[in-house]
Amino acid sequence: MPETTAALTVASAADAGVKRGNGMWSWTDWRDPASIAASAALTTIVDEHVVAGRRVLFAGPHDADLVRSAQAAGAVVSWLIRSVDDAGRLTHDLPGVDVLCGSLEDPAGPFDLVIALDGFGRLTSAEDDDTGRDLVALLSSLVAADGVLVLLHENALGAHRMIELAPGREYTADEAWYLPEAYEPRLPASFGALTAALGDHGLQTHAGYAVFPTPKRPHVLVGRPVLDDPASGVRDGLRPLLTHAFAEAYRGREVLDDPRDLVTRMAYAAAEQTLAAGWLVIAGRGDTTAKQYELVVGSEAGQLVSTIDSGVSEVHGEPRTVGGLREMTPVRLPSGPTVEERLLRLCAAADLPGLRAELRRYADWLRNHGSELTGPVALATFATVCDDGDELRPDLVRWEPLTPVPLKVALHRALWSFAGILITRNRPHPYPLTFDAAELTEVLAATVDAVPGPGDLDAVLDLEIAVRTAHGDPDPVRTRRELSADLRPMPDVAGYRALVDVLWRQNDLLQHARENAAWLEKILVSRDTALSKLDLQIQQHELSGPEQVVELARKAYKKVRGKVAARRQTIEQQPKPKLCSSCRTEELAAGTPYRRLRVRVERIDFDAAPPRPRDAVATGEERAEGAIVVAE
Repeated sequence: MPETTAALTVASAADAGVKRGNGMWSWTDWRDPASIAASAALTTIVDEHVVAGRRVLFAGPHDADLVRSAQAAGAVVSWLIRSVDDAGRLTHDLPGVDVLCGSLEDPAGPFDLVIALDGFGRLTSAEDDDTGRDLVALLSSLVAADGVLVLLHENALGAHRMIELAPGREYTADEAWYLPEAYEPRLPASFGALTAALGDHGLQTHAGYAVFPTPKRPHVLVGRPVLDDPASGVRDGLRPLLTHAFAEAYRGREVLDDPRDLVTRMAYAAAEQTLAAGWLVIAGRGDTTAKQYELVVGSEAGQLVSTIDSGVSEVHGEPRTVGGLREMTPVRLPSGPTVEERLLRLCAAADLPGLRAELRRYADWLRNHGSELTGPVALATFATVCDDGDELRPDLVRWEPLTPVPLKVALHRALWSFAGILITRNRPHPYPLTFDAAELTEVLAATVDAVPGPGDLDAVLDLEIAVRTAHGDPDPVRTRRELSADLRPMPDVAGYRALVDVLWRQNDLLQHARENAAWLEKILVSRDTALSKLDLQIQQHELSGPEQVVELARKAYKKVRGKVAARRQTIEQQPKPKLCSSCRTEELAAGTPYRRLRVRVERIDFDAAPPRPRDAVATGEERAEGAIVVAE
């Protein structure tokens, strides 16, 4: 491979303004915009370290809005990109930003703030020889004496890697250029190893976070104080918060397994640091410090961010309005388990009295807010309402309607969503398995005396489409078309394991139904046989002595006559004549189907001697006598 160019040169006239070193031609890192880290939570953390007049370097692909915000704050911004085409495009899109094209050796550092939220994966070029290169050392060398490094490093053992379906990852991703980490570990593989590697190069870690749900959409940042303290009060609401974040991140996507089960077990085991999607590290040299929050929560598709430190919540950003919904502020920490978790446990235990009581409690809670609902209660479902033991609170609802929502629409939406969870996630429940979502919704609604009438579920569908659009649904038209099919809900997270379980369950039920039908048929035949025998005994009992003798004689005659007829039919049945090849050819040529071949046999001596053994040799006269002449 060519050697790395230390001094940057000015690109061609087509890429004027781009300082290019050892960049990559005919390549782009913006093929999939979703692969670029974008999060309001990250923006809040970065903005705290951007100071006017200081040099800032963005290393690798980043959200362009994040670069613009740093430029608007008065910082001197440089952006390192490895793709020549991307660098030329960004130079024209972001005037005033010093766009560099090349590898980590190319920028003329040091910088007061180095931001690498895309990690180490796209900081190297295919033109480089990475044999023996220490990427952590190269990135650390760009930080000034009093500078700060903000780094997001992906966890190869993260929960997102365990559930995502990524066929061809080893052949299409950038990691395909090098040996996999399992064979040649080039980068730190844990949070402790990452902080230790930075410390070896003079950077002290001042703040750290476990990133969820994905490194490209980090909406929940769990701080080190919570990670190091299993008894932290913030941890009580962490499980439903992470479950909700994973459900929103993978909504409508096919995955290996439902992430909510894994996240629940992870939270119970306090293994967030081990199974995090990535680690966000803020490190610096000298006396530089960074504020450490206990928890940072950003909205899925908005700009609102809540930072929690020592139990105090602070809101950043302005609420948005999408359609008829407005973003909620502030984001509250969940106060307990969700109502959905309790209902799923009751369904699994087939506890119908407890299930009815819990549904009535939720319906009464909605009715206490009036016939026209406003605020987060109007968009609440079983999955977004938490139960602290005393009251229900819509802690996980992130939007509120601009106009009131009728009570029955809000209640039917909660019931319909729960019915879809029972069906699409293959959850055990005490209701008939042949019910679809609409039928199961009617059964659940009858428990709370709110059976939906004609057209009621259509209003539920309209509200559901509005909520999904606000959450960032890329194709609401397609979603409406699929949901409108008999009001059948799509799997919110299409887990492969759940789909296989559904298929196995259907086959098991079908086999059970077949065996049950065969057993019923056997019982019916046995019953008919017994009834026939009883009827025969009754008839014989009613006959007199001579009549019984006549009846026995009649049955014996009928039985003998049947055997004689069967024997006669067997004897009279003649073997089918064989058709020789020439006759078959003539029949096929004539186009007439073969019906019967008539053969007249003459001069047959039926009193001839029995055939000799095969080893006996017949004379010419004997062969002539035994010949059969077929008349023409």
